[in-house]
Amino acid sequence: MVDADLLNAAGLKLDKNLRRKLQISYGGYARIPGTQQHGFTEKSVLEFLSSKQERNPEIIKLKAMV
Repeated sequence: MVDADLLNAAGLKLDKNLRRKLQISYGGYARIPGTQQHGFTEKSVLEFLSSKQERNPEIIKLKAMV
């Protein structure tokens, strides 16, 4: 999943600092081969949603949809 799609849906703004934090925190977050985009593996999407759900109502909604 492309990072901008997930982060926009979660109400988070993507910037260099957030991208750096995501790279450190989630092993399944990296540049998508053959593109200039970054993305999450399915496992890292679930990890991201689980780690953030308590603080963000938009993420609670997203997790319910997964």
